[in-house]
This record gives sequence, structure tokens and C-alpha cells, in this order.
Amino acid sequence: MQQADWTEDCRILDSVDSTNAEAARLVGAGRAVEWIMARRQSQGRGRRGRSWVSETGNLFATHTHQVFEAPVRSSLRSFVASLALRDCIVNLAGGGCDVALKWPNDVLVQGQKVAGILLENIAHRQCRFVLTGFGVNLVSAPELADRSLRRPQASSLLDLTACGPGPEAFLRQLATALRARNRQFSVEGFGGIRRDWLAHAYLLDKPVHIVQARACIEGVFRTINDSGQAVVMSAGGRHLVSAADLSLVDAS
Repeated sequence: MQQADWTEDCRILDSVDSTNAEAARLVGAGRAVEWIMARRQSQGRGRRGRSWVSETGNLFATHTHQVFEAPVRSSLRSFVASLALRDCIVNLAGGGCDVALKWPNDVLVQGQKVAGILLENIAHRQCRFVLTGFGVNLVSAPELADRSLRRPQASSLLDLTACGPGPEAFLRQLATALRARNRQFSVEGFGGIRRDWLAHAYLLDKPVHIVQARACIEGVFRTINDSGQAVVMSAGGRHLVSAADLSLVDAS
């Protein structure tokens, strides 16, 4: 791991295994910084243990935030982060850009996936921290193995909006947006965040396919509740989903 340079409250590295892993190491050593960014990752991680392809020129960054709240409240910060990421993209690409939020933690532009968020809670001594990892396809996107029409395909901001900022420039904008959304969360609680998230929710009131560890559900995605669960209505009744993959029902 080679350190490239420093900025205020941000450590920027040439390469690292994972920015979330590096942030956790710094917390464990008592040397936490607000942001970790890497120009390359060798072991980037996504949700549910999946790998995150880390191509040079894209953003790989982790925000570290000490919290004094119950873990159930900390888990709602993924919605705070996705809203901040949306704010950042809209500010850079323009208000006419279609930016939607896919439950639980993806950001879509023009219906294609450009970003994902990985939120982890860790404890060190008597303190608790939330690590929020951001992976954003700024200039390129990986070829996904799953080409199902149910799932949004991956693309980049450059391909979709002709806006391809460098990682450091994008991070500066993202840091500003996240501070604003964290303030909203502190003042309004999850109510205001939930309202704003639902205003941009992908597949809201549409038939969806939910894949969980032991079951599959098809129904209509109605809302998210105060705990951040997806509320899906099917012929079998009302389902509250905490963690799953959500996709469009294949009309064919």
C-alpha cells in the first residue's frame, strides 16, 4: 500500500485492498480519519460479500463516522448516504438527469447502475463507528455476468451524462452533500430522509421479484417503513423485507 498524498480529513492512497478495510484498520489503531479514498482497490467489496470491480478512474471511498446511537438507527444511514450520492450526481450532471435510488443501496442513472453503497458498523473499545463505502462508476463500468432483463445493467456517469469528473473532484462534492444529509438526519430523524428517498425510489408501486436467502417473493413494492424495510404486497399478504435483491418482474 503506497500513500499518495493527503488532504484535510482525507487520506488518499494509490492502492489498497479495500477502503472499508483500511478505514476499519485505522479505527482499530485509534487513527481514524473522516475519509479514505483509493485510486485502486485489489479486493473491493460490495453488499452480501460480493466483489466490487475497481477500475482506475472510478471512485472508491469510505466515510468514517463515530455514532452514539443504537445499531438499528445506524443502519438507516445507508439511505442518508444514497440520497447524498444522488444529490452529488444531480449537481454535477444537471437537474434533467434521471437519478433513481434502488432499494436497498444502489444508485441508477437513466435506469442503469452507476453506484453502490456498503455500510458496516464496527466497535473499538467503548466507541462505535459507521463505515460507509462508496463505489461510483465515474468513467467506466464492469461487464456484469448477470445480463437478465430484470436487473439494471452497469454503466458510468461518463457514458450516460458526458460528465466524468475525477475521483478527487467527485469526492469533494460528495463530502459536502453527505454533510448536508447527515444534518438533515440529525434534525428531522428518518422521517425526512424516508420522504426524500421515496420521492426518487426505483420500482416504487411496480411489480417486483424479491430474492432472499431462503425464499422468493413476487408482489408490488409499496414503500419503505420506519425501519428501512421494503414493504411488498403480494397475493399472500404484506411482506416486510430487511435484506434481499429486488428486481423488476420479467414481463415476458
